Amino acid sequence: MEYRDLCRELLLLAPPDSRISGILRSSLAPPLLLYFPEGCLEFEVRGAAREEEVARRGRATTFEEARRSLLKAAAARIDSQRKQQQVLKESTKANEEVGKVLVGGLAARASQPEIDKVRLFTEEVDKITSLVIGLSSRLARASVPPTLADDKLQREALERVDKLGEQLEEARKLRQSIFRRGDTVFAILARYLEPRSVEQFGGFIKEKIRLILETRQHGELLKAEEEVLKCLREYSANPVMII
Repeated sequence: MEYRDLCRELLLLAPPDSRISGILRSSLAPPLLLYFPEGCLEFEVRGAAREEEVARRGRATTFEEARRSLLKAAAARIDSQRKQQQVLKESTKANEEVGKVLVGGLAARASQPEIDKVRLFTEEVDKITSLVIGLSSRLARASVPPTLADDKLQREALERVDKLGEQLEEARKLRQSIFRRGDTVFAILARYLEPRSVEQFGGFIKEKIRLILETRQHGELLKAEEEVLKCLREYSANPVMII
């Protein structure tokens, strides 16, 4: 069985309001997907379809059986995830070097204000992408169907969702403004660089956005899976830790 299936299996067998159930739900939050409308750099972030919570086959019959199966898989999974984290860091560094070379090609041709506009655009893309993805991720986790029996806590959870939705909408408006200014940036690039270099700059921006999303999601996923492993080990030493 795959790691996520093992998590869903243990979630099915764990007490609904236990600490381990909350950690498992967090690790099973649906991932975000990145979309670029055709011919456009202004990205969209959407949540993936939810997966079934219950594994269809290989189901353990007891909590302890499921816990041991997941514990065995979790350690190997985290080791692999940490290696992937390093790959993402190296990819981000390599992509930033591509951007520096392309912007450096303007140094002897464009005016300083024009170069500053190009650099500011890349910085703003970085910041707005991190903001939109961060809010989208928080909203996706907050939107996981709650199992709260307390009406007050349920209302507070819904209020958090509404607030995050409002903040995300404001961030999207800011993103639109930044990418509209990007038209000016590409006009500057087209004035001084070869068409292939202008196209490469667009690829650099897309890759920057993709890597920000993957790095953010991978970091959150790794943190959640480390929490799962920690909780499983704590329970092994002290079974009351499940509560």
